[in-house]
Amino acid sequence: MVGCSSLEMDIVTTAIDRANAEFWHELCGSTFAKSLGITDHSLDSLGRFDRAYLEFYPYLLKRVGLEDMAGKRVLEVGLGYGTLSQKLAEVAADYTGLRGGGTGRHGQLSHAHTGVIGSSHSGQYPECSADVRKL
Repeated sequence: MVGCSSLEMDIVTTAIDRANAEFWHELCGSTFAKSLGITDHSLDSLGRFDRAYLEFYPYLLKRVGLEDMAGKRVLEVGLGYGTLSQKLAEVAADYTGLRGGGTGRHGQLSHAHTGVIGSSHSGQYPECSADVRKL
């Protein structure tokens, strides 16, 4: 910013850093969930969210290529509300998910395979390697 003092720049930078941290702490999908009237993380509410989410993004599962991940070790970073996480965990031999913020459904994945949930902020990740890496 042209013409700003060092103190003014520090104030602006601090405000931007705070806003950025708040943005990334909010669980991705929270606004959509609220628009659906979802206020909890019950299995019923998560099911309603998943159905609406996949209806809103009908191409998602095909684009992700779940068939490529069947029986493999999968690492997902950034879980959001967990719609895709659930689908990945259902097909993967081993699933590891690292969440960035919020609470989501971690601990509520219902599948027969390994499901490990960690935090991308902790700096301590579950020991794993992955067969599948997609962006």
